[in-house]
Amino acid sequence: MDDESEWVPPAMAQPLVPPFTGISGCTVNTEGFQPIDFFNLFVDDGLIADMVQQKNLYTAQFLRSRDPTLKPHSRAQAWVPTTDLEMRTFWGLILNMGMSPKPSVSMYWSTVAVHATPFFPATMSRNRFQALLRMLHFTDNSAALPRMDPNFDRLFKLQPFLKHLTQRFAEVYVPSQNIFIDESLMLYKGRLVFKQFIPSKRAWELFNVDTLACGTIRCNCKGFPRKLVCKKLAKGECMALWQDELLAVKFSHKRDVYMLSTIHDESTSAVTEHGHTQQVWKPNCILDYNKYMGGVVKTDQVLESYKAERKSRFWYKKLATRIMHIETFNAYVVYRAATPQNNLSLLNFETEIVQSLTIVHVEIPSVPEVEDVARLQDRHFADFVPATPMKTHPYRRCKGLDQSPHVFHFRACKRKDVITNVQDTIPICQYSSDVVLKNLCRRQYPKTESLLEI
Repeated sequence: MDDESEWVPPAMAQPLVPPFTGISGCTVNTEGFQPIDFFNLFVDDGLIADMVQQKNLYTAQFLRSRDPTLKPHSRAQAWVPTTDLEMRTFWGLILNMGMSPKPSVSMYWSTVAVHATPFFPATMSRNRFQALLRMLHFTDNSAALPRMDPNFDRLFKLQPFLKHLTQRFAEVYVPSQNIFIDESLMLYKGRLVFKQFIPSKRAWELFNVDTLACGTIRCNCKGFPRKLVCKKLAKGECMALWQDELLAVKFSHKRDVYMLSTIHDESTSAVTEHGHTQQVWKPNCILDYNKYMGGVVKTDQVLESYKAERKSRFWYKKLATRIMHIETFNAYVVYRAATPQNNLSLLNFETEIVQSLTIVHVEIPSVPEVEDVARLQDRHFADFVPATPMKTHPYRRCKGLDQSPHVFHFRACKRKDVITNVQDTIPICQYSSDVVLKNLCRRQYPKTESLLEI
């Protein structure tokens, strides 16, 4: 690819495209599967047991190394070994945090009414969750090679976790013929040598393993034909060069586009662009690229809505959370392929997984009624305060008008939201004396038009 003289006009040379013989779809029997079963195809008992073992091992190593310096009231002093069931519950809470985002982890255990999330404290205590998160580990640190060793693996912290999931992804699902490959970036601002690593996508390397490819390329990439780059083209013109099985294309439209393909020839097709009536001739390699290129972009958009990872000093914890979220999405892909008749959304799919991981052994909590919140959301019906032996015509102060000196002679409904004038016996709104509420005794939600009279 480096010799300019080997690039020649293609003359409609047809590339050698081997037939696609794979059978795409799920490779396991999923009859009767629930969402949690698709999740367990990847995060199986073996992976969970390995996480438990490594977490308990790391905690023992940590306590031995820090024993003289640990404070008496340190949470590490209260550590007890974790179990498989607790590890699944831990990951269920992590995934649920992606669906219910809050600024900090501790806010999920807040007792303030406007922040309270009863599900989390009912499932696991805050201190225990933070202890599990602090001790999250995937490999034995004592087995790590020195950093100066040529065989040192920068992903050593996650290698067993990555290896297991990568193997299971390949075993459980066979992709279709057309696949879009791209990188996905994750924000991390800590100190890390390999913050960004995007290897070049080499078409020849894919071709040598019987994988054909088509994609864009930068014009200054090494080996790309310079005479193609230097050629000036008018808008709508196309030029191509050929080298063995590799086609290089330059197409001028709104800007110059450069393509490499081992699938196409230089033929073009007429298409009508969105918002225009006039047809434009474009190379087929660009048309096919545009047809399939949105896969990774769409996946990133879907994952962004429910991302569970959050800021961390330890890169491998944040990356492990991201990978676990991707694993959940892959489980959803397998679910859609295995049960096309079901239309469960990704959000509902993840919700069922979280429920299966967490509330199997926990009673589902009910949200406590906090009056300051509930009185603004519950159903409210006008009703008289029942008489007592001491008061034949009892009344209550209005909750919303406690500061007003003019609300002594009113009967209130049981919810304290509607006050009733004793003299006129007409329910009136507590927020405005000009709004008269009618027909509130029907025990249903009246329409606003028939309820307000100004």
